[in-house]
Amino acid sequence: MWQNKILQKKSQAHGFSLASLIISLAVFLVLSAVLLVALDPAGRINKAKDARRTQDVVVIAQALKDYVRHHQGELPFANDISNRKRVLCTSLSRLSCGADADACIKIDTTTDFFASYLPTLPVDPDKTSTTDTGYYIEGDPATGQITVGACSYSDEAIVYNPSIEAEVLDCGTAGIAYNGKCWYSLPSSATNVNCTYVCSVGFGLSCDNSVVPTANSCQLNRFFGTHTCTSCTDTTTYGDYAYSPGVANSGVTNCTEDRDTNICGGTLGVNYRPICPCY
Repeated sequence: MWQNKILQKKSQAHGFSLASLIISLAVFLVLSAVLLVALDPAGRINKAKDARRTQDVVVIAQALKDYVRHHQGELPFANDISNRKRVLCTSLSRLSCGADADACIKIDTTTDFFASYLPTLPVDPDKTSTTDTGYYIEGDPATGQITVGACSYSDEAIVYNPSIEAEVLDCGTAGIAYNGKCWYSLPSSATNVNCTYVCSVGFGLSCDNSVVPTANSCQLNRFFGTHTCTSCTDTTTYGDYAYSPGVANSGVTNCTEDRDTNICGGTLGVNYRPICPCY
């Protein structure tokens, strides 16, 4: 009988130890989870941002798809789609998106896009205004398909293909899409070079002699980022220094351009370098 009592006590002791172990393990797991959350607030914040970005990209893509369906395939953009990531914006400027830097892309405010499809452009959680939304439009020149995506993300790229076809300019990695053409400029000043030289020697392309610059093309100076132009003038003020939208290297704040059609064969003064339409 005394042996049975000893065995019973051992069994009770063993059962108590097992229960304690299970409880201790459960407490440990709970505390570990709490500690993990407390130690990785950035991870939780990043996941929340990515969830917001995914939602915004889908909203933009769906709005564009609905617009295209109701407007005979037309897109509501004020400027061109190219093979680079062009950030959605409300004020034209040169913006970076990942490895790409280009003129941003605007919604044409003369359309009913904002009134009927998307009241306001979503803005990335790390951005502050629609002048740089942090969301981009990119096109594939081979298929004409466009992609909507987020420039920033924490883990995997956030992209959405709304199955929309569009005309896409292939401006390579150096050209900027503007007004239906790809424009190029040499990285530094050069004496007496013309656009035939810039297009062929600089980029292996041909100069498009059919393009006539207008006052609005001074915006190209800002896109190429040489300096901020405070005003745009034609060459009647500066003589014959520029024959296409020219970038000034002499420290002046004016962008210059020539209304002459001789874009491909003209010459350029030493203080300027041309911005040229190439194909």
